[in-house]
Amino acid sequence: MKLAIALILLTAGCREALPQEPPPGSIIDEKANEYIRERSPKPVLISYRRAGAVTAVERPTPLSGVLDFTGRCIRLQDRGGAMKILITAWGSTLKRDSMGWFWLIGQDRLRHGASVKGKGGELASLPPAAMLGVDVPAECARGPAVEVIGIRRS
Repeated sequence: MKLAIALILLTAGCREALPQEPPPGSIIDEKANEYIRERSPKPVLISYRRAGAVTAVERPTPLSGVLDFTGRCIRLQDRGGAMKILITAWGSTLKRDSMGWFWLIGQDRLRHGASVKGKGGELASLPPAAMLGVDVPAECARGPAVEVIGIRRS
């Protein structure tokens, strides 16, 4: 009997020590991260075709969010949970290593789930296709979109 009580107490103590799972649909969910590392096709990083292109945002403002690599295009999830297609300056590079896809910014490797900040603004629609450095998948062309400038880890 004492052994049974000790096992129950020990099991209850262990259960409390386990980390809590992220809420369903969270972009930091481990299953999503495993998919990104192991099986995901290359997401599209939409960028302007030429450096120094006039930005589509009239007055860039501070912005922040979390990077999402689970769709066809790189997206930014804002504090309210809304996902927006990310558009960045020409020269940004998306690469893959043993941990999965990452966005190379200088020496920094920004990955799925990274908190970032910079400047930019929301766009009602994507810039004209002639200004973009990639073919935009149909599901990304619908937007909404956000242009980011000077993005970095927050």
